[in-house]
Amino acid sequence: MKLARLQRLRQLQEEIDAVRAREAAGLDVFAALDYVPTPRQAEFHAATEFDVLLGGSAGGGKTKALISEGIKDCIRFPGIRIGAFRRTYGELKESLLAELANYSYAQVLGGVWNGSEFELRFPNKSVIMFRYAETILDATRRQGGQYQLLLFDERTLTPPDVIAFLESRLRSGRADIPVIGIRSGSNPGGPGHLAVKTRYVDATNYGRRIVTDARGRQVRFIPSSVTDNPHLNKEYVDDLKALPDKLRKAFLEGDWSSFAGQAFDFRADRHVISPIAIPESWRRYNGIDWGFAKPYCVLWGAVDEDGRTYIYREHYGPGVGESEQAHRIVAAETEKEVIVARYADDAMWATRGDAKPISDVYADNGVHLTPAGKGKGSRVTGWQRVRSYLAEAPACPHHRAMGWETCPLLHVFDVCENLIRTLPAMPHATTGDPEDIDTDAEDHASDALRYLLINLGAGPEFVIFDTATSEVVPATIGAFGYRSSEYEPSPWWEQNAPSDGGDQDHSDQWWP
Repeated sequence: MKLARLQRLRQLQEEIDAVRAREAAGLDVFAALDYVPTPRQAEFHAATEFDVLLGGSAGGGKTKALISEGIKDCIRFPGIRIGAFRRTYGELKESLLAELANYSYAQVLGGVWNGSEFELRFPNKSVIMFRYAETILDATRRQGGQYQLLLFDERTLTPPDVIAFLESRLRSGRADIPVIGIRSGSNPGGPGHLAVKTRYVDATNYGRRIVTDARGRQVRFIPSSVTDNPHLNKEYVDDLKALPDKLRKAFLEGDWSSFAGQAFDFRADRHVISPIAIPESWRRYNGIDWGFAKPYCVLWGAVDEDGRTYIYREHYGPGVGESEQAHRIVAAETEKEVIVARYADDAMWATRGDAKPISDVYADNGVHLTPAGKGKGSRVTGWQRVRSYLAEAPACPHHRAMGWETCPLLHVFDVCENLIRTLPAMPHATTGDPEDIDTDAEDHASDALRYLLINLGAGPEFVIFDTATSEVVPATIGAFGYRSSEYEPSPWWEQNAPSDGGDQDHSDQWWP
């Protein structure tokens, strides 16, 4: 008798759910939620592409659009499974779940909130599962799950490998439930900034076109701005305007070339130049960051008489064995191109079972390496050195001829595409030492640059004579210096040197 009653109760509940599902299906979901989309939000909801990002400035209504889109699809497609992700549960509570609470958990549409499971369920068996995914380990906890739609709020804060794994969970076991794809919202900045900027912003020319990725899936970017949201109060906009320059550009203007937590002030108009002839007298070096599954990077740098460094060539890419890497390095260089030292990742000297150290394999193929010196604190020191080379100094001859008074101490030839692409996108670490770089970012070219620059010394080291002399003294950077007593003005590094008689080393204050 009890079993029969339970079965009857289940049957009645299913009938009630079916009625409520039919009623909800006939409703205007957005009207029921009292949600009036802005023009940009409406464009986002109308998008039919597989992968769509609504991104840019703060206050554009991205989180609200994501929640509204998820609820709409739950009503539209009975039985759909939607995964809504943020980096941590704390961030979920402050963003997606806060917006969901503003909608009273979609009760008007039959939504039932399970606070212990963080799931919103509907009478038609659709469900939105709210989850966190900060690391690949977090993501693999969803290995057995499947979704037909993924929602990523503040996508740039989640590492790209985590996003990639979750994307692999997109599938459907029923013909009547389509795989819709991915919907994301984000401001600039974070460990995923470069991947998001490359895939959505750069590829679509800031949303001016729709592109197709390597897997044949359409990708769309819809820029958002505070001016798109008429519901924002004036005080909020004024607060954004009062932010420091870099934050203001990211959060007010939605500028993807500048973002909160940006580690390096790298500007293409100042640091990138077209290739120029490099004198044979300039000393040349390599910076090498090894990788196989992840990209390896080799940078070639030449140092002029004033201590400026010119990055004139790069090799970059994954899936290349160490022998082939060495062959490619040798093949890239001319007979007259003498490399003084090749500074490489210290991990290349590590033994791995019976395999030779990678440094030995390089040496066997004609590329002899010097450890970069990855001691305690070397990462932060190296990043400081990079910043000092990005700083301005009196203009080099090339830029003086163009009318510049100053130029950076680091010049990068425009053929070094991956360094140019990744260096300005490096974010500060969000855990550990805040002066470090987030290791989840694509830092291979930055590491190679760091290995090179940290080993170049503290500035020009060529000999300068006060009077003419017949004695020839070899210079340490492949050049000789001469200055007569009438020479004016004095070199800029003397003009800026500390006035303590040289008893203390202040090189870090006035030279990289």
